[in-house]
Amino acid sequence: IAPGTLQEGLLSRGFEVERLNTYTTRAIESPGPEMLAAMAKADVVTFGSPSAVRAWAVHSPRKPPCACIGSTSRKAAEEEGFKEIYAPEAPGVTGWAEATAAALLAKLRGQHNVDAVHTAAAAGEGADSHGLRELLLEH
Repeated sequence: IAPGTLQEGLLSRGFEVERLNTYTTRAIESPGPEMLAAMAKADVVTFGSPSAVRAWAVHSPRKPPCACIGSTSRKAAEEEGFKEIYAPEAPGVTGWAEATAAALLAKLRGQHNVDAVHTAAAAGEGADSHGLRELLLEH
């Protein structure tokens, strides 16, 4: 599923490359009624890959605020019509958690920034785990 960009770049620089596809990702073909119901009422969704974004878009017309693990997932979310996207400046689990916290905090505070892409650093003002914990306890 990964593009051949790295492989092609290394080959063009004279490296010998052996590509090993160690896993594949497949979108769910037919989500059950429980999953569809959860998708219909989700306040915030998180995406760890562009294929996850595309799978959501196939099975749900909703585009709630979303938190993406990095820029490729963010770009896929933009292409699929998501309007409020939170993503870290650099990909990774920590930044993804911060982006998710920022999206949840914005939702809990009633701050909707439609047509905006937020970086976790910029949007996550107060998105630390303590701030999120306090807001969750209030609700």
